[in-house]
Amino acid sequence: MVLNIGKSLGIRKISSYRMLFEKILPEISNLLGLNSYKEYSDIFINLYENYAEYAGIELYKLYDLDEFLQIVEEAAIEENIVDDNFDDFISGLLKNTVLYKYAKKDKLLLDIFLKITIGERN
Repeated sequence: MVLNIGKSLGIRKISSYRMLFEKILPEISNLLGLNSYKEYSDIFINLYENYAEYAGIELYKLYDLDEFLQIVEEAAIEENIVDDNFDDFISGLLKNTVLYKYAKKDKLLLDIFLKITIGERN
């Protein structure tokens, strides 16, 4: 999963741990507009909130964390919109540009969220 998310972000192959902590999490943080975060859970909660907004889940309702995660994951599974061709949409060179990442920010975040929550389809 880590290498596949790295591929979506145009990150070259390095060890999966290094890729996750030095490249992927900071990139997701930037795409979400988080200037700083104290814990990695901040990134994942914001990623879930981003998808919840996309999916039209009521934002101002009070949820406990487990309920919120379950509702968002169920919405992702129900919609089942993993785009298997997204990684091939554009070359790795273009994916490495900041302009591309911000132009496709919503699509990248959606792709990453779905890979984390419902996995990869074969």
